[in-house]
Amino acid sequence: MLQDIRRSLYIELLRKFLLSCALFAALFVVLMLIEHFVPNLKGTLLRWTDWDFIVGIPASVVGVAYVMTIANPNNYLGFYAGILMALLLSVQFYLIGSYDLVLLYLFVFIPFLIMSIKNWKQTQTTSQENPPAFLPAKRFAWVIFTFAVIIFLDYLLTTFVLTENNKGVLLADWQIKLVSAIMISSSFFANLLLIKKKNEAWIFWILYSISGIIFYILVNNIFSIFLFVIFMLVNANAQVAWFKNTKTKDMGWVSQLKI
Repeated sequence: MLQDIRRSLYIELLRKFLLSCALFAALFVVLMLIEHFVPNLKGTLLRWTDWDFIVGIPASVVGVAYVMTIANPNNYLGFYAGILMALLLSVQFYLIGSYDLVLLYLFVFIPFLIMSIKNWKQTQTTSQENPPAFLPAKRFAWVIFTFAVIIFLDYLLTTFVLTENNKGVLLADWQIKLVSAIMISSSFFANLLLIKKKNEAWIFWILYSISGIIFYILVNNIFSIFLFVIFMLVNANAQVAWFKNTKTKDMGWVSQLKI
């Protein structure tokens, strides 16, 4: 019985990976057509000469497969794809020169993903019921407070300490620094809350995607805008899937909302 379940989980992971490949293949076809018919954009949408862009492609494909897989709150195998994504992103950020993000992915996010595998797998192998749940109101309030504090501290760090990156380039205007801080803080809590199957993880992933869209609009990176729109749609779909799997008794702070 358990072997049949695992086989179905492996098949689901493979299906999501193939779907992610097809999705990005379609995206690249669209972008290639845009570059063909708008010569001024050639080399700006698809930067095949940049190694960080090339490494980012498999990172994005695996990342979308990861999210689509764990949209099923019973499929812990998606976190293995998440670890591969984090390793690829670490390489990408190393090539860019963002060494702080390299450390964040290697020593924070990957341990979170490993803990998620352990927790999700344990509940499945012991046949314990562990559906998605929302945080209690007070705990969610503390998460929001800490989320805001991290944004504030990161903004101060980039304003008064890290005034330039490792390549000697001055860091961006306050709008970009603020949006970047939101991305870092939201991705931290998204990874943390996934460990215990908390629905708020997807709220933070959606916020991460929206702030990513704004960030890449500000820095004029058209390809990444398309990429984060895909992330936003995939994360929103996962949020809906988890919400449907949440029992009434596990609605937490949401049950206190007067709609």
